Amino acid sequence: MAVFGRLGGIAWTASSEQGLQHLGTRHLSQWVLTIGGQRPMMLNSTMKQDISRLVVQLTTPDLKLSTNHVLTHGTLHLFRSLIVQKPRLYEHC
Repeated sequence: MAVFGRLGGIAWTASSEQGLQHLGTRHLSQWVLTIGGQRPMMLNSTMKQDISRLVVQLTTPDLKLSTNHVLTHGTLHLFRSLIVQKPRLYEHC
């Protein structure tokens, strides 16, 4: 069983139900995608009707580059597809 957040990640908190669990044991308690140290912004999130796959579409926030330039929000489009097949998690980005 897997419980993900809206961005397709797993955020750890003491009271969180998010995580990847198998046979009553939590095997993954944190799984966070960042770009330039920041979380991307969600555009759309869809769970297939048979709950076999979570598809999340994201975009970048404003990102400061090392050259003192800024990559404005919405410049990059990110795609995540997460599939859980006991006892494994597969992610395609």
